[in-house]
Amino acid sequence: MKWIFPEQNNTPLLPWLYKQRNIVDKKKFSNPSFDDLHDPFLMHDMDKAVSAIKDAIKNNKKIFIHGDFDVDGITATSIMWTFLYKELNANALPYIPNRFTEGYGLSEESIDAIIAEGGNLIITVDCGVKDIELVARYSDRISFIITDHHTIRSFNETDNIDHTKKVDNFSISSKALAVVHPQLNKDYPFKEICGAVVSWKVCSALNNSLGTGVNMQKYLSLAALGTVCDVMPLVNENRVIVKLGLSEIRNGDNLGLNALINIAKANKKSIESYHLGYILGPRLNASGRLGSAMDGVRLLTTNSSTFADELAVKLENLNMQRRELTVKYMQIADELISKMNPDNKMHVVVGDEWPEGILGLIAGKLTEKYRKPVIIGSRKEDFIKASARSTENFNIAEALKSSEEFLLRHGGHAQAAGLSLNSQNQQSFTDFITNYANKLISDHDTEKTFSIDAIANISEIDSDLIGQLNDLGPFGYMNQQPLIALRSALVKNHISMGKDKSHLKLFLVDNDNNSIECVGFGMMERFNSEILNDKSRSSAPLDIAGYLEINEWNGNQTVSLRIQEFRFAE
Repeated sequence: MKWIFPEQNNTPLLPWLYKQRNIVDKKKFSNPSFDDLHDPFLMHDMDKAVSAIKDAIKNNKKIFIHGDFDVDGITATSIMWTFLYKELNANALPYIPNRFTEGYGLSEESIDAIIAEGGNLIITVDCGVKDIELVARYSDRISFIITDHHTIRSFNETDNIDHTKKVDNFSISSKALAVVHPQLNKDYPFKEICGAVVSWKVCSALNNSLGTGVNMQKYLSLAALGTVCDVMPLVNENRVIVKLGLSEIRNGDNLGLNALINIAKANKKSIESYHLGYILGPRLNASGRLGSAMDGVRLLTTNSSTFADELAVKLENLNMQRRELTVKYMQIADELISKMNPDNKMHVVVGDEWPEGILGLIAGKLTEKYRKPVIIGSRKEDFIKASARSTENFNIAEALKSSEEFLLRHGGHAQAAGLSLNSQNQQSFTDFITNYANKLISDHDTEKTFSIDAIANISEIDSDLIGQLNDLGPFGYMNQQPLIALRSALVKNHISMGKDKSHLKLFLVDNDNNSIECVGFGMMERFNSEILNDKSRSSAPLDIAGYLEINEWNGNQTVSLRIQEFRFAE
């Protein structure tokens, strides 16, 4: 693995990181406020959406909030329904399609079901912007307001399609009452927000227009959860939303979130963005992957602590099943990839009747392993549903658009997407998209590298420094926790930890005898084989890279570096 060090040139760690992350006003950056969020009315058609929703409420129209079955869709639905029903007393109901019978997003099945329930207005959240034909087909039977953040169709895709409206070079439905999307208005300052945030923006605009005085900050807990779980960049407005949202989670009274935190055995007061993405998010996602995503909505919106606890247990059990299935089918998919051409820059794997709810998880794990885009599909009779995940340097949504002659449906983001196709097109699609990837992805793109954010001296590391580093958070996509390297450090001592002695603890010192504790989880065996067994160099200095943290144990606090990589110093 190639280590890439910054050209820091002895600049102290904090000033270097501030410069690299373009932070000018450190105080404001560390303490963002609600006032830093952008005006929702700058978003395309927001005024029309607000007017149409107000009219629907005034005339007691039956409103359905149509979401999607991932965390972003669940949180977007929960925000919109709670605000309309509980704050504005609207005649509103939430609706999440069934992954297995209706598929993702708007569909004939979901619209027919809503019409059968007497729906007068569908407000989509986290879906709908591409469904121009579908909206037109049903617009004489039910009204639509589209709120979304996914890839929009370009105008040249729809030149010959009726009921389209051109905005810049985008094509949207002319039959919808409003289409609210951050990409559609050049005046909206930040485009990379998730469906839950768009939903929250609509509710905030309604709140402002009606003068109802609702504290909209309490909904940022759900908006933050959607942002992190949909892997939105934690910069600009998103960072503010997640920072404020984490505070709401730590101090708030959402019964469903509290029950989910308790069942996961997490510390509510210490919740960070990591917990949203890797602890709470997977449990919510499990409802849509293996059960009904409506359970996720019920959990996040209930007023009953007993019901919340019951649902949290249900989601916990589903998540355990999800883990077992993911391990099983990932091993199968990995074996199939091992037999494919290793020179290909993308892998497409299709199995017979694999569980659809875990396809994206498998694709994500294999993408991380191979540093290549991966598509994982499940074939049922003559039909294939698939999930795609990609690396940061390859836009999978654009790749699917280029191959849509072979597809029935597709949609998503640059790094995550869904698709469906007829089985007879599998080989043609695979050949086309693999060739497409081979042309655009270089060997350099797939090379495993290890990029260091900053180099530190042991002497400058203390609890104050770590506190200032943490002020750069919340951490996540595009705002990663700083990866810090200690160069040419000497190992004063090492011990193994854990019941199975698989964890490593190192005590490092520099030439001036400054010391620091480092912990490497699951790294003891590797340290033995790569460092200790090399008798000729076993006492040589090491380069160690990881994340600086403060560990608490039995009331004591210790400055520590959580090891990500180590090697003999070069």
